[in-house]
Amino acid sequence: MRRIYLTIFSIALSVLTFGLHAQESESDELVRQGKKYYQQRNIEKAMQKLNEAIELNAQNDQAYFWRALAKEKQNDLAGANEDYQKAIEINPRPVYYNNWGMNLAVDGFYREAIEIYDKALEQNDEYAQAILNKGVAMHYIGEWDKACELARKAHDLGLGAAGKYLVEHCK
Repeated sequence: MRRIYLTIFSIALSVLTFGLHAQESESDELVRQGKKYYQQRNIEKAMQKLNEAIELNAQNDQAYFWRALAKEKQNDLAGANEDYQKAIEINPRPVYYNNWGMNLAVDGFYREAIEIYDKALEQNDEYAQAILNKGVAMHYIGEWDKACELARKAHDLGLGAAGKYLVEHCK
C-alpha cells in the first residue's frame, strides 16, 4: 500500500513539475515577444506581453526588467522602480541595480542612486556603466574629484561615453 502512495505521489510531483516548467517556458516566450515589441517601440503591446508573462510566472525577473524599461518609456518611473526592485528580489543582477539607480538620479535622488550603483558594483566592480553613472551622481552632489576619478576608471575599462565626460568636466 505504501508503494502505491509513493508511486501516486511521484506521478503527481512529475505532473506538477512538468506544468511549472511549461509555464516558465511560456512565460519566457512572452518575455521574448515583449522585448521584441519594446525594441520596435510598440510599448503598449510590449506591456501586454510582459504582464502576461508575469501572470504566468511571478518569479520571472526578466519580465519585470523589461516591463520596467517599458514603464520608463511611459514616464512611469515609480512603476519602473517597483519592477526593478521586484527583479532584484528574484535575481539581483548588476544591470537591474544600475537602471534603478539611473531612475533615482533622473528624479534628483543622487545619494540614493549612489547607494544603488554601489550594489551593482559589489557584484561586478568592473561594470563601467555603473561606475560612470555613480561618477555623474557624485558630480551632482559636488564631489567633482571623485566623479572624475570614476569617469577615468570607466574610460580605462573601455566605456567611450566616459571619455566625453572627462573632456567636458575633468582636467
